[in-house]
Amino acid sequence: MMAWRSGPTDWSTPIKILHWLLALAVLAMVVFGFVMKYGDFSQVERIGLYNLHKSTGLTVLVLALLRLAIRLVDRRRPVLPPMPAWQRATAAFTHVFLYVALIGMPLSGWLYNSASGFPLRWFGLFPVPALSGRDSGLKDLAGEIHFALALLLALVVLVHAGAALAHHFQYRDNVLRSMLPRLRRGAAGALLAAALLPALLASGTARAQAPSWLPDGEAVLAFRGSYQGEAFEGRFARFTPQVRFDPDDLAGSGIEVDIELASAATGVEDYDSTMQSAEFFDSARFPQARFVARNLRVEGEGYLADAELTLRDRTVPLAFPFAFGIDGERAVLTAKVTLKRLDFGVGTGEWADTALIANEVEVRVELPLRRAPAP
Repeated sequence: MMAWRSGPTDWSTPIKILHWLLALAVLAMVVFGFVMKYGDFSQVERIGLYNLHKSTGLTVLVLALLRLAIRLVDRRRPVLPPMPAWQRATAAFTHVFLYVALIGMPLSGWLYNSASGFPLRWFGLFPVPALSGRDSGLKDLAGEIHFALALLLALVVLVHAGAALAHHFQYRDNVLRSMLPRLRRGAAGALLAAALLPALLASGTARAQAPSWLPDGEAVLAFRGSYQGEAFEGRFARFTPQVRFDPDDLAGSGIEVDIELASAATGVEDYDSTMQSAEFFDSARFPQARFVARNLRVEGEGYLADAELTLRDRTVPLAFPFAFGIDGERAVLTAKVTLKRLDFGVGTGEWADTALIANEVEVRVELPLRRAPAP
C-alpha cells in the first residue's frame, strides 16, 4: 500500500521511489562515464555513450530537484534511534553535500556542454537548450567544477551507503529499513523491473550497432566558394568514411569521415597553395579534418543528424541533412551543406574580408557504398 506521507517507521512511497531511482541513475551515469572514457569504441560509439552519460545526468538533476521539493513539503521523517552527536552532524552534512553534488554535477556538465558548443538531446528524443554560448574559459571552469563535484559525489555516496549498512548490520536499527520498499515479492519484482528498464534500454542502445557500409566506387567530397565574386570549385582527393546505417536502427547509426586537408585541389595553382598556408587550412600543423554525425533521425523525405566538424583547432556543431538510398546490397549517401569558413578560422588576417572571399562555402557529398559482410 502506498504511503504518501512519511510516518514513524517509514519514509513515504514517493521519497523511497525517488531515492532508489536516483541510486540507479547515478550508477548508470558512472558506468557510462567510465565506459566512454576507457572502453574500446569508435568515435561514433563513444559519442553515443557521451550522449547517454549526459542524458542520464539530466535525469539525475530532475530526480534530485523533485526529491528535494518533496522532502521540503513532507517534513515528517521516521523516528530514528538515539545516535551520538557526531553521527547526527555527519548525517546532516552528508545529506547537504549529497544534494549539492546531485544538483551541481549535472548542472556543471550541462554548462560544460553548452560552453563547448555541442548540441544536447535527452536520449535523442528532444533538444535541450544551451545554458550559454561557446566560451572556452567558461568551458574550462565548468569542467573543473564537474570533476570536483564528481569526486565529492563518489565520497559522499560511499559515506552514505557505508553508514546505512553499518546501521543495518552492526547497530541493527531501522535506518536502512525505513527506506526499503515494503512490497509483496511479486510487486517488488515488478517495481525493480520498471526501475531497471530504462537503464537496460539505454545499455542496449549504447552497444547496438547498425550495419557497416564500405566505399564502393568514386566518392565525391566537393566544395564551392567565391573569390572576388567569381565562383570556384574544388575536391578533396583523400578521405576515409566510416558509415553505419540502418533506417530501422537510427539510434545505432552514425557517420565518421577523416579528411586529408593537403588533398584539396581546385585546379588553380595559386588557390591550391594558398589553401594549405597558415592563414587557411594550415595543413602542416593540422593535417586532418574530422567529421562526426550522430543522433540520426528522419527529416522530411531524408534524414537529419547532429554533426561536428573539427577543422584546424576548432570543433563546430552543425545540422547535417542527407539522403541515404538503399538498393539491395548497395547504397548512395548524398548531402549538401553550407559552412562558414570563419567559424573555423579559415582565412585569417586580410583574408577574413568576406568581400574578397565569401564566408559561405557549399560542401557536396556523394558516397557510393556497399554493405559490409556480416562479422
